[in-house]
Amino acid sequence: MAKAMGAEVILLHVVIDLAMYSSIYPTTGIWQINENGVVDLYENANKSAHEFLDKAKHHLGDVSIQTLLKEGDAAQIILNISSEMKVDLWVLIARNGWKTLFMGSVTEEVLKKTN
Repeated sequence: MAKAMGAEVILLHVVIDLAMYSSIYPTTGIWQINENGVVDLYENANKSAHEFLDKAKHHLGDVSIQTLLKEGDAAQIILNISSEMKVDLWVLIARNGWKTLFMGSVTEEVLKKTN
Protein backbone atom coordinates (compact mmCIF):
# COMPACT_ATOMS: atom_id res chain seq x y z
CA MET A 1 0.00 0.00 0.00
CA ALA A 2 2.82 2.40 0.87
CA LYS A 3 4.58 1.79 -2.46
CA ALA A 4 1.37 2.35 -4.39
CA MET A 5 0.82 5.65 -2.59
CA GLY A 6 4.47 6.75 -2.61
CA ALA A 7 4.35 6.88 1.18
CA GLU A 8 7.09 6.53 3.76
CA VAL A 9 6.89 3.60 6.16
CA ILE A 10 7.94 3.92 9.78
CA LEU A 11 7.98 0.87 12.01
CA LEU A 12 7.47 1.86 15.63
CA HIS A 13 7.79 -0.43 18.61
CA VAL A 14 6.91 0.84 22.06
CA VAL A 15 8.44 -0.94 25.01
CA ILE A 16 6.05 -0.56 27.88
CA ASP A 17 7.15 1.49 30.83
CA LEU A 18 9.17 -0.98 32.90
CA ALA A 19 7.88 0.59 36.11
CA MET A 20 4.42 -0.51 34.97
CA TYR A 21 5.80 -3.98 34.19
CA SER A 22 7.18 -4.12 37.72
CA SER A 23 3.77 -3.29 39.17
CA ILE A 24 2.12 -6.04 37.11
CA TYR A 25 4.82 -8.60 37.96
CA PRO A 26 6.13 -7.31 41.31
CA THR A 27 8.27 -10.38 42.05
CA THR A 28 10.54 -9.64 39.09
CA GLY A 29 10.86 -5.87 39.20
CA ILE A 30 13.29 -4.72 36.53
CA TRP A 31 15.74 -7.51 37.30
CA GLN A 32 15.51 -11.22 36.74
CA ILE A 33 17.84 -13.87 38.10
CA ASN A 34 18.85 -16.75 35.85
CA GLU A 35 21.50 -19.46 36.03
CA ASN A 36 24.20 -16.99 34.93
CA GLY A 37 23.30 -14.31 37.45
CA VAL A 38 21.25 -11.15 37.20
CA VAL A 39 19.78 -10.05 33.88
CA ASP A 40 18.65 -6.49 33.23
CA LEU A 41 15.11 -6.75 31.83
CA TYR A 42 15.35 -3.22 30.42
CA GLU A 43 18.34 -4.22 28.30
CA ASN A 44 16.62 -7.44 27.22
CA ALA A 45 13.40 -5.65 26.30
CA ASN A 46 15.25 -3.11 24.17
CA LYS A 47 17.42 -5.75 22.50
CA SER A 48 14.37 -7.86 21.69
CA ALA A 49 12.50 -4.84 20.32
CA HIS A 50 15.43 -3.83 18.08
CA GLU A 51 15.64 -7.39 16.75
CA PHE A 52 11.89 -7.41 16.09
CA LEU A 53 12.09 -4.13 14.15
CA ASP A 54 15.12 -5.28 12.15
CA LYS A 55 13.41 -8.54 11.20
CA ALA A 56 10.24 -6.72 10.17
CA LYS A 57 12.20 -4.25 8.04
CA HIS A 58 14.17 -7.07 6.43
CA HIS A 59 10.97 -9.02 5.76
CA LEU A 60 9.44 -6.00 4.03
CA GLY A 61 12.58 -5.66 1.90
CA ASP A 62 12.71 -1.88 1.79
CA VAL A 63 15.89 -0.20 3.05
CA SER A 64 14.11 3.17 3.15
CA ILE A 65 11.88 2.01 6.01
CA GLN A 66 12.61 3.94 9.18
CA THR A 67 12.48 2.17 12.55
CA LEU A 68 11.77 3.81 15.88
CA LEU A 69 12.01 2.33 19.35
CA LYS A 70 10.40 4.25 22.19
CA GLU A 71 9.63 3.48 25.82
CA GLY A 72 6.56 4.55 27.72
CA ASP A 73 2.86 4.91 27.18
CA ALA A 74 2.14 3.61 23.69
CA ALA A 75 -0.92 5.77 23.02
CA GLN A 76 0.83 8.98 24.04
CA ILE A 77 3.92 8.13 22.01
CA ILE A 78 1.79 7.42 18.94
CA LEU A 79 -0.05 10.70 19.39
CA ASN A 80 3.23 12.62 19.80
CA ILE A 81 4.78 11.02 16.72
CA SER A 82 1.58 11.63 14.74
CA SER A 83 1.84 15.30 15.49
CA GLU A 84 5.61 15.63 15.04
CA MET A 85 5.89 13.59 11.84
CA LYS A 86 2.46 14.37 10.38
CA VAL A 87 1.48 10.69 10.14
CA ASP A 88 -1.59 10.01 8.00
CA LEU A 89 -2.18 6.32 8.74
CA TRP A 90 -1.36 3.99 11.62
CA VAL A 91 -1.58 0.20 11.68
CA LEU A 92 -1.56 -0.98 15.29
CA ILE A 93 -0.62 -4.54 16.16
CA ALA A 94 -0.39 -6.25 19.54
CA ARG A 95 2.57 -8.58 19.23
CA ASN A 96 2.54 -10.92 22.24
CA GLY A 97 0.76 -12.05 25.38
CA TRP A 98 0.27 -8.46 26.48
CA LYS A 99 -2.58 -8.20 23.97
CA THR A 100 -4.88 -10.03 26.33
CA LEU A 101 -4.23 -7.40 28.97
CA PHE A 102 -4.17 -4.31 26.77
CA MET A 103 -6.07 -5.39 23.62
CA GLY A 104 -7.69 -2.36 22.13
CA SER A 105 -6.82 0.08 24.90
CA VAL A 106 -4.05 1.79 22.91
CA THR A 107 -6.16 1.93 19.76
CA GLU A 108 -9.10 3.32 21.70
CA GLU A 109 -6.96 6.02 23.33
CA VAL A 110 -5.40 7.02 19.99
CA LEU A 111 -8.79 7.19 18.30
CA LYS A 112 -10.23 9.36 21.09
CA LYS A 113 -7.41 11.91 20.93
CA THR A 114 -6.35 12.04 17.30
CA ASN A 115 -7.77 14.12 14.50
